[in-house]
Amino acid sequence: MTHTSSFPTLVNTEALWRAWAQGIETSFLALGWERTTDTGGADLATAPFPGTNVAAPWVMLRSTDALSATFPLIVRLEFRRGSGSQPMMALALGSATDGAGNYVGSSIVFNNQATPASTSAPPIPSFFSGHGGRYAAAVGVTAADVQLYSIERSRDANGAETDDYVTLMQLGTSAATGNHCQVLTKTGAKSTLIVGVGAWLVALPSGVNAALLNTAHVSPVFPPVGRLDRPGLNFVAMKYGDFSHQAPFTVEAYGQTHEYFAICSSNTGLRGMHTSGKCAIGLLWE
Repeated sequence: MTHTSSFPTLVNTEALWRAWAQGIETSFLALGWERTTDTGGADLATAPFPGTNVAAPWVMLRSTDALSATFPLIVRLEFRRGSGSQPMMALALGSATDGAGNYVGSSIVFNNQATPASTSAPPIPSFFSGHGGRYAAAVGVTAADVQLYSIERSRDANGAETDDYVTLMQLGTSAATGNHCQVLTKTGAKSTLIVGVGAWLVALPSGVNAALLNTAHVSPVFPPVGRLDRPGLNFVAMKYGDFSHQAPFTVEAYGQTHEYFAICSSNTGLRGMHTSGKCAIGLLWE
């Protein structure tokens, strides 16, 4: 499924903060996730306006796909504000809670949030895809900026989702400490937290575009498991300049054709595929 919305990326007033927070929560619900019944979860229509760089209202949502029967996914979103009035969404992911907003067992927690390099009070388009057990988001898409979020299960040799593990990824700033990637397995084991790069990529020659005969190279985004497991599909990375901003394109992966949407922003949080450090992103659009 896909979902498109527009909301602010400046959160210096209560109305702007509320519009941003509700836009993120609505995207999960539109793709099939459900609110949990954990006490303490915020009603974002009435939740108090948080200060800057402090704890803020949060919500928890749970997966609803078939694999949730053996490996449920529960994501916690805390809608913070940075000192420059940027949105700062703290992310966490686990598989069980105590009913009061606290995880039971292992969980992934990203407290050092990526923030956009620029902000806007007028609504900015955001794009989402997924289903009740998958989430891919490009928030606040402009030619200069984007915030990327991904929740994706492991995949088998045919590309089908499995319940072995889940990868949580947060990208979208040139500041290395704002980008994170980590894996949580069904048994509770966690991979080493990757900070900065956010994903492993296949490098392309620098200084030139890679398009040839109307075909451009894209690189899969690998989960940080062992010596890199089968790649996910939520995002692909490509050379900045090979694709038109917000243009659709297709990718052949796992023996199937998949629809993607190009995000050619300057600050995607992925590096190493262009001499200036810029890397475009393809968002799975199905």
